[in-house]
Amino acid sequence: MDMYGGDPPHFHIEGMRGTPRIAETLQDAENYVYRGLMSTIVAAKAFGDRPLVEALYEFLAKYESSNGRATSATPKAST
Repeated sequence: MDMYGGDPPHFHIEGMRGTPRIAETLQDAENYVYRGLMSTIVAAKAFGDRPLVEALYEFLAKYESSNGRATSATPKAST
């Protein structure tokens, strides 16, 4: 029912601009990118590609800092 409203009331099948759901969706999108990056790191570790794992951890730290996330110590690549 998030997409029902207006005058006269009707269903907005092409979305509604300016709703609070937009910020939630943007935050969700950021989370999908973050989880994809973490999955890529796990896969690189599984294949034993140490240089790639280290490069991905560096990228992860930059991604977190650019999105206002505090980073803990960068984990060591244990392959």
